[in-house]
Amino acid sequence: MMTTSNIQLTISLSELGLDNEELEAEVGNLLPQLKEVDGVEDAGLVEVTGTPRGAKAFGGLSLGMLETVLDPAHLKTVFG
Repeated sequence: MMTTSNIQLTISLSELGLDNEELEAEVGNLLPQLKEVDGVEDAGLVEVTGTPRGAKAFGGLSLGMLETVLDPAHLKTVFG
């Protein structure tokens, strides 16, 4: 019997060269949209402990980074 696992995906907007306010606005727009996509099991901000070197952080959360958990059966829907 074959089992499948969800996919954890980290999305970084920090390479866009935006300032902190712009990053916060972009994440604020993208996060609710991600949560509505079929196949997205969960979506949220990345905690500072999980941020890569060079990422901006504020108040325990990384600015410009989102983390999602996807159902692999809906992968085309998410990236379509």
